[in-house]
Amino acid sequence: HESKYKIKFSNSLEKQTFQESYISAVNLATNEYVLVIGDTDKIIFKNFEKFLQYLSKENEIFTTYLIDNTNSSFELIQKPPKKLNLKSFSSSFNPFISTYIGNVVFKRTFLKYTLLNAFKLSTEYPHVYPYLSSLINSLSTFYQHPIVSIDSNKRYWSSMQAKFNSFDLIRVFSFSINEIHPKQINLSFYRLAFISLKAIPKAIIISIYEKIIKKKYKYPNINQMKLEVLNSYFYVFFYLFRSIIHKIFTNNERLNKNFNLIAIV
Repeated sequence: HESKYKIKFSNSLEKQTFQESYISAVNLATNEYVLVIGDTDKIIFKNFEKFLQYLSKENEIFTTYLIDNTNSSFELIQKPPKKLNLKSFSSSFNPFISTYIGNVVFKRTFLKYTLLNAFKLSTEYPHVYPYLSSLINSLSTFYQHPIVSIDSNKRYWSSMQAKFNSFDLIRVFSFSINEIHPKQINLSFYRLAFISLKAIPKAIIISIYEKIIKKKYKYPNINQMKLEVLNSYFYVFFYLFRSIIHKIFTNNERLNKNFNLIAIV
């Protein structure tokens, strides 16, 4: 029978990077919201219909909706959807959740604006900056029911995951925090940077091995510029240092205020 969902198809004559394919898919969208999923992921249509009903009744303005699809760190959260910002996101979730493409529904205009804003950023994680930007601006919320059945099977790029995490994710993180002052960043939000740092040894080993065997992939990958990666690490951890210093001074000021109050009494 005829589907009530309109289907659009786009095909490139040349092999594209994931970022190029992602942007092409987003550009096909014409309605208010966008959900991009992997080619083997499946929509849970019963839950998807409920989510659409939820959107139609939503009064607050949100640009992103974090969805409980992965069952990785959502189990203890029993609260209804809430407004998410850097602090609430960092204290509630594993920050790596933001790297899964099927976990976030975007407001289309916001997604296209942030992708345009990051047009100079070549990355295998084009969807991460838009989501982090929504957190920075406190315009995200959490929807507690899965609408996508994530395929957990090994993908062709699985062997490159360590390289993506260590060389690429840190550049996206660095680009994202450039929008705000270090004092506005919750220290736990930097966990994403430490995920990148932890992946470096494995990424270096994989890179050396691939050069030795001259490995070729089915699709073109983003060229990770070494100097840009190093600059990103320096920038992020310098930001972390400034955030820590600000927190120390803030705590000292609070202690001084308490002492002053005691003296007045």
